[in-house]
Amino acid sequence: MGNAVVTLAGKVINQAGSDKVGLTVQLYEAATWEAAGAATASTTTDADGKWAFANQDITKTWLICVTDGTKKYLIDARNKVQLTELDLITDLAVNTIYEHTAAAGVTIDGMLIKDGDVSTVIFRTLLTWSNVGSTALANADGAKYVLLNSDYGLVGTEGTTQIMSTRAGTLKRLYVRVTSNDTAGATTITVRKNLADTAITLSIAAATTGIFSDTTHTAAVVAGDLICVLLSVAAGAGTITIKQISLEFD
Repeated sequence: MGNAVVTLAGKVINQAGSDKVGLTVQLYEAATWEAAGAATASTTTDADGKWAFANQDITKTWLICVTDGTKKYLIDARNKVQLTELDLITDLAVNTIYEHTAAAGVTIDGMLIKDGDVSTVIFRTLLTWSNVGSTALANADGAKYVLLNSDYGLVGTEGTTQIMSTRAGTLKRLYVRVTSNDTAGATTITVRKNLADTAITLSIAAATTGIFSDTTHTAAVVAGDLICVLLSVAAGAGTITIKQISLEFD
């Protein structure tokens, strides 16, 4: 005696209650969906917004995927919720997150989730420096260095401002806030690693204030690398007050 069969059917409407016609509806076995495999069957919603898959094996676990433009709506027999987008303002608590895209996994801000497990955790760290005393910098002061993750003042010796990386990662997205500036020349901000310049740098034009950034360049680091930031004011009169420096590390 063969397995019992079931007809899976539904109807798609919009928020106004109108029928959604011509949407692609695909039927997957749950395991096939998780493995990004091919659909068992496919259909479209009819003139009444209805769809159906007749004579399906009732012993199998089925998943329905309805595609509306770039959005996907899923009906999952495992009593799970699957969404194209999820925007939360508080917390998300889960036991397992599955992928249905590429073998590279699913990136959720600070972590890479693959095959239901956290295979690589990338803690995105913000390295910052704050100029609490609003100390101004002039060309005559010479090169100055700042100690990230502190409000320590401007220092003329690089070795006293280096922080040590405890893991491999990437430095990127340098941001600088300037609150006053009447210099006659440009000011250069450069991320340093092991007493050498990295590619991460930006230039602040004479007499300009605001937010400046280098979001293009990156620098790879390994455990034990020494990192700091160099400030250099071009020749000429005037001073600049750099209020804050921020840099991402992940």
